[in-house]
Amino acid sequence: MSPDLSPEAQFKLFFEQGKGALHDEKMDEAITALLQAAELADRHEWDITQVAMELGNAFYIADQMAEAVRWWRRYLQKQKIDENLEIVIQTHVNVARALDRQNLPDEATAEFNHALQLGHEHQWERSHINFVACLEYGRFLGRIQKYEQAVVILEYALKITNITKPFPIGYAPSLVMHLAYMYAHLKRHQEALELTEALIALEPWGFSFVKPPFTLIYLTQVTANQCFEDDKFEQAELIYRQTIRYLNRLQPSDEIWMRVLFNAGAGCYDVGRYEMAVRRLSASLAHAQAIPQGADYYLMMIRHHLIGSLFKLERFAEAEKIIFDMLAISERPDYQDQDRKLANWNNLGFAQLHLGKFAEAKEALDRSIVPGEVKKLSFYSKNLGLLYEKMQQRELAIAEYQKARALFLDHQPVRKDMLDFIDQALTRLQSAH
Repeated sequence: MSPDLSPEAQFKLFFEQGKGALHDEKMDEAITALLQAAELADRHEWDITQVAMELGNAFYIADQMAEAVRWWRRYLQKQKIDENLEIVIQTHVNVARALDRQNLPDEATAEFNHALQLGHEHQWERSHINFVACLEYGRFLGRIQKYEQAVVILEYALKITNITKPFPIGYAPSLVMHLAYMYAHLKRHQEALELTEALIALEPWGFSFVKPPFTLIYLTQVTANQCFEDDKFEQAELIYRQTIRYLNRLQPSDEIWMRVLFNAGAGCYDVGRYEMAVRRLSASLAHAQAIPQGADYYLMMIRHHLIGSLFKLERFAEAEKIIFDMLAISERPDYQDQDRKLANWNNLGFAQLHLGKFAEAKEALDRSIVPGEVKKLSFYSKNLGLLYEKMQQRELAIAEYQKARALFLDHQPVRKDMLDFIDQALTRLQSAH
């Protein structure tokens, strides 16, 4: 820097350099320049409010939350509330978010309450910034699992604006989604369902701007899963059907379809609706296979649930084909999930013994175990007992079932379903003697 520059010119240069680096997301450069500007402002007792604000922003983006809070509070100490109320309220919200990031929920709560109190004192309750403050506060309360308090704040935000109009268009879907999320956690399913419908109804005037609509996926999953857990299948199913109808209008990406159909199919699987699970999981699998990369986790989970559903429906030939696909993937050099690979061999043996392919089934089952792996040996012995039973080798079947029973008794938690299956098989075999 030229020594001929006046302090005022140096301050302006540092400040502009800092803002430019901040805009370009060069945080180290931004912080260095802005700190130099702040040092000059302090030395000459100049107004530091704008520098403090930018430093707070820079430190927040750089994930240095304590420094962000410190500089934003310096801004708040110097700023005149009457002249810049909207910015002051937003800054209190920013401080609260930074405190939340530091796992300081009590301090964050106090900061959010102060922001709302300022809006009330200055009769700004219906302002855009007060709406945003309520939304951020409600989301925060949900994250710390204070769902009832979150509902109070978010319902207040709902009163601030009429969500059937585009005000504020960028936040309405988020408000509806988070309020429905809180209702779902409080098991207020009907209200969650009504807000899910409201979220979909927002689409004609602006919801489709969310590309892709992950808000809808998240809401659908949380709300429907809560319904499934409370045995409210029809409500969960209604949520998924509404979502699917909406997506048919929107024509989203394969990734969106994959996620929604997987969630819907997995929910059907969990409540024993296996035919519907197969239809939805098969559709989800088709979308997942159309994604060039990044869908490996979903491909595995979709196939896992699909195989389980096909087993329940005794459609073993279809399950066998999917398992072959999974085993082919596990032969790739970069494949690392050896437990899943062994489980696939076990599933293949289970499918093939039901198809009468006894030699192939025995070979697959033998490839599903590792010596000393008690948990895997229990399933191996159970399926081997079933194989010998189907081959009418009674003594071998009884021996394997008894071995499997002893192993399953050591499982934590105890697998009562497996023990019941084995006890029924032993009773059947021993009574036939």
